[in-house]
Amino acid sequence: MTSTTTFSSTRESRNQKWVWGVLVLLHVAGFFWQLHQQAYLLTDSQQYLNVAQNLREHGEIYSAVWQAPFILEGFTLRPPGYPLFILLWQQFSNSVWGVFLAQAVLSLVTLYTVQRLWLESLLQRKYPVLLLAAVVLYPAQVIYANIVMSEMLVQALLLGYFVALLHFNRKGQPHYFLVAGFFLMVAMLTKPLFYPFTFLFLAWGVFLSFKQKRALLLLYAVLPLAVAVGYQKYNEHRTGYFHFSSIQEINLRQYNAFGVWEKEHGYAYADSALTALETNADQQPSFAERQKFIRKASVEVLLNSPVTYAQNHLLGMVHFFLDPGRYDLVHYFGVDIKKGPGLSSYLQTEGYGGLFKYFKDYNFFFLLALVLLVLANLLKVASLVLFALNKRVAVYEKVLLLGVILLVAGLTGPVGASRYTVPVFPLMLYTFPFALQASRLFIQKRLFFVEEK
Repeated sequence: MTSTTTFSSTRESRNQKWVWGVLVLLHVAGFFWQLHQQAYLLTDSQQYLNVAQNLREHGEIYSAVWQAPFILEGFTLRPPGYPLFILLWQQFSNSVWGVFLAQAVLSLVTLYTVQRLWLESLLQRKYPVLLLAAVVLYPAQVIYANIVMSEMLVQALLLGYFVALLHFNRKGQPHYFLVAGFFLMVAMLTKPLFYPFTFLFLAWGVFLSFKQKRALLLLYAVLPLAVAVGYQKYNEHRTGYFHFSSIQEINLRQYNAFGVWEKEHGYAYADSALTALETNADQQPSFAERQKFIRKASVEVLLNSPVTYAQNHLLGMVHFFLDPGRYDLVHYFGVDIKKGPGLSSYLQTEGYGGLFKYFKDYNFFFLLALVLLVLANLLKVASLVLFALNKRVAVYEKVLLLGVILLVAGLTGPVGASRYTVPVFPLMLYTFPFALQASRLFIQKRLFFVEEK
């Protein structure tokens, strides 16, 4: 028995070394490919760089070029978290390449943290080969380590939030709850998507403080929401409008309302309706009135077509889990981008049958890669389900992990795509061995039942 255990441990240790060697090589290769390709900017990337530059030169959070006339929307479009991260690493490299090296390190640290969680759990194993297979079948992990986007930083922060709450539940020490609140605050100030998390964190803290009779937990629970309110007051001071980020109104009109118009009336109508809404909004007497007008008009569109919007929202959540990251691959590897309407337009007008029409001119091997990635994403969904069904995993752990993932998917809504899964990828990865365990137990039980009969 001892010799078998020793042999297994030695083999896993050997696997551990070559797997981590390959993982490091993948990140190094991704860095040098980007150094050659120079395709590190997406639509939002320049805004982050602008904020970093404006913070350094003018002490202001502003996402456009610093010149009059200033666009008030630009003062709150991108929060300061990721631009400050850029500024920090530009102190060492004076370019974006230092940022990419830092993001590669963050990526490897998050992967190592997941492995540590496996080791500290009831599994007590590292599963090195499983770790490598998951990363190979999720190229976004390496791609976004080499793009000017906040995804890798948010990924590390969200994993930190999860780990802190996990340790708080296991050990009961209040400082873990404070650490979780800190990670949530920084994540929120990096990506506004996490602002709603502050209300749930407060509710959970209030419940725990009364249940455990610890007033300190209530104080810790209030901190993230207090920071959010303070940041909104700061935005009100600069723009006259109490809000967290102008990205909220942008999403409402350009994605939520636009998606309803497009699905019901076609792209041309949606484009003209959006133009009319923005024209009317620009005629409002103040920035606050403009944003309120956009919010009210967009919400009215959704309320007038609740079924259509619900369909778009659910479809976005499906894409969140299954999208293979076509755009990421096209951009990063320099594959020729198809001219004409985008994939979303084909899906809106022709349903999933539009996929065949859209992809018919693509390279066969590229299509094969996309199919493989979709299948890998289906395995992730199956892993989440099996994790939920694994009776050996604590209920708190299930609710926490699945709750975070589903909330991110729900808040992303109609704009769901592969990029938005990057922050929750380590949480999905964490479920894999537990899913395998649940499958193995189910098969053993069925075999035993058959033998008994």
